[in-house]
Amino acid sequence: MPKPRKHDVGLPEQVRRLPSGSYQLRDHGIIARKDATLDQIWDAYRAAISTDTQTRSLRHFADSYYASNNFAILSERSKQDYRECEKRPIVYFTGKDCTAMTTVDINNYLKERFKKAKRRANLELVWFRNVFGNAVEEGLYLGQSPAAPIKPKRLSREERKTNRAKKRLVSDEDYQAMLTAAPVACKVAMEIAYCTGCRPGDVLSLKRSDLTLDGFIGVEESKTGHEYAKQITPRLAVALELANSIPGQPFGGWVIRNRYGNPYTRQGWHANWKRWKTRIPESQRFTFQEIRIKAISEAEGNKQEFSMHSNARMLGIYDRQLPLSPSHD
Repeated sequence: MPKPRKHDVGLPEQVRRLPSGSYQLRDHGIIARKDATLDQIWDAYRAAISTDTQTRSLRHFADSYYASNNFAILSERSKQDYRECEKRPIVYFTGKDCTAMTTVDINNYLKERFKKAKRRANLELVWFRNVFGNAVEEGLYLGQSPAAPIKPKRLSREERKTNRAKKRLVSDEDYQAMLTAAPVACKVAMEIAYCTGCRPGDVLSLKRSDLTLDGFIGVEESKTGHEYAKQITPRLAVALELANSIPGQPFGGWVIRNRYGNPYTRQGWHANWKRWKTRIPESQRFTFQEIRIKAISEAEGNKQEFSMHSNARMLGIYDRQLPLSPSHD
């Protein structure tokens, strides 16, 4: 315990007057000259502490990660997902000195988060790993990343069974009902999404220049950067021809476009889809993303070649068909 001061009792904690007369804050250097008033010394002290607190905050750690090359090379969709993950952790750890944060601190937060949002808790764990991994590389955090030893939270067998029950496969009847009620732009998007099994963002960003003369669509996945070609089948060719009749401004190169001739934004498409699906009974409604699930689940032959997933684990998330096990004759 430090001894009580006999001189300069009005100075802030950890501030001392040097023999030269200047005022020094421990671990920060000189903060005021010898002719400074007590009020000026306190103002300099508060400014130094405030700056120090900011550089030790989770906000500063996150911004440092966002400025890194590892973040810069991600797709815009992935960047947006990571920024979504920061919201609750930033608020929860406000005022926390992150240079002293431990594995227990992060794990305690995730345990509470897991009780309310299981999937989001595991996504936030990935965010913590990236943020603190970058902090270690940048020298903001000394030692091993406190998020590294934490394992994703697992669901119980009953929870996994409940989740599977919620993940219905869109039936042909429900799909046809939406296809009949939807406007032209929606019809085209639905058919392209089903025929190709591509991600919604890649379907909406398709351009006429991506259509090759030899009957293929050139696809560059916005999320992964992978490039491949999709064969234009007769059903897909009908959808691409129908795209020419989408009403609106003169054709500007986009296969699916709004009335101004521009591609739909992610938010704009979701808002329109939400409005369009009210045209069919609530029991038949589904999301645009579920068309990709239906397409992959109903694909014949090698489903991984159809979906272009990099591994079988990711394919398993989208393939909702029960695996068939042979029996003896």
